[in-house]
Amino acid sequence: MILYLYPGRLYLQQGGCKVRIVRPANITINEIVKLAPRAAVISSGSGYHGHAGIVVPLIKGLVGSIPLLGIGSGGYLALAEVLAEI
Repeated sequence: MILYLYPGRLYLQQGGCKVRIVRPANITINEIVKLAPRAAVISSGSGYHGHAGIVVPLIKGLVGSIPLLGIGSGGYLALAEVLAEI
């Protein structure tokens, strides 16, 4: 599982998930795809999701291939933006 959000990490790990935290400023979409995540929990952090680097392009690249969960208003809005285009 790829996770952009630190606070939820412990809950997911306690539930048996293997968690890897990545920051959009430090990784490319291709690098994330190579990690072969089984799911992704996405948060764009505080502020407008359009300013969150690769979040929207990443969702576009992953939607339909793995389960995605948006956390916080930025994550929800980024997912909604991509899904509205489908």
